[in-house]
Amino acid sequence: MDDQDKEYLIQKKWRLCGLLILVYSILIFSGGVIGFVLKQSRMSLAAGSLFGLLLLFTSALTLSERKAGLYTALVLSILLTVLFGIRFSSGFHFLPSGLLLFISALMVTLLRRTLRSIKAQLA
Repeated sequence: MDDQDKEYLIQKKWRLCGLLILVYSILIFSGGVIGFVLKQSRMSLAAGSLFGLLLLFTSALTLSERKAGLYTALVLSILLTVLFGIRFSSGFHFLPSGLLLFISALMVTLLRRTLRSIKAQLA
C-alpha cells in the first residue's frame, strides 16, 4: 500500500469517527431533553446538554483530524459508560440506561480501535 492509499484510509477513518461522535452527541443531548420532558428531570437536561455539547465539540475536532477530539470523546464516552452502568445497576431497566450503557460502551470500543489503527498507520 503506498502513502497516498494510507492517507486516504486515515482520512476516511477520521471522517467516519467524527460523524459517529456527532450522532452520539445528538443522541445524548436528545436523551437529556426527553428525560426532562417525560420526568421533569433537570439533572437529565443538564447532564445531557453538557455531555451532548462537549461531544459535539469533540466531533468538530475529530472531523478536522485533531487527536484531541478523539481522546476527549474517548474520555467522555468512558464517563458516560460508568454513569449509565451505575444507573442501570440500580434499577436494571433497559430503557434508557441499559441502551445508553450499550451504546456508550460501543463508542469506547470504537474510539479505542480507531486510535490504535491511526497510530499504527502513521508509524
